[in-house]
Amino acid sequence: MQYLVDYSTGTSQLLKQIRDHYLTEELARSSKALEGSMVALQTIAAATHTENSDMLQLAKHSRKDTLSLKILTRVTIIYLPATLVATIFSSDLIESQPTGQLVVRQQFWIYVLLTIGFTILTFVIPTMLEKRRARTILPSDYSSGSS
Repeated sequence: MQYLVDYSTGTSQLLKQIRDHYLTEELARSSKALEGSMVALQTIAAATHTENSDMLQLAKHSRKDTLSLKILTRVTIIYLPATLVATIFSSDLIESQPTGQLVVRQQFWIYVLLTIGFTILTFVIPTMLEKRRARTILPSDYSSGSS
């Protein structure tokens, strides 16, 4: 009977050693896989950091450009009405009489019509060009990461 107890104890210890050895090998394989994943994640993190830095620089430049355009727009808004008034009064469409009255010529409607037409063209042509450009840009141009 003691022989069976010793034999079963030996078998149990052998099975435990086999199991421990198998678990150690499995742990080593898992560890290697995790190390590979960590290296890949570190590479991705470094690339993401670089892209974020580039995007920050791009945002700063865009902000400067936006501020410049705002200033130009405000200056234009200030001078545009004065330019319009000066143009009308310097033309022969409005004439000042010796009595101090202003006389509008019959051809003034041509000026109004041309002004409205050119204003519409000023808005329509850039809008059409922008739509055409938007159609030619493919979504892959944005996702490829190339500038």
